[in-house]
Amino acid sequence: MRAVSDRLPVRFGSVAVGVDQPASIGALPLMVAREAGCQVASLPGLAMRRLADHHPGEVETGA
Repeated sequence: MRAVSDRLPVRFGSVAVGVDQPASIGALPLMVAREAGCQVASLPGLAMRRLADHHPGEVETGA
């Protein structure tokens, strides 16, 4: 996770990382991304589900 987070800003410039569970398993990627200088955000489950509706077969969400 650290290696990817360190390379993304170098390759793409501004990078944003979002998770839908910031208080549990999502806390680790947010911390690593924040330390690498990436912007971080929390995406609520309902918003993730609506986003998944626009990309059928490409985005996986929980039930």
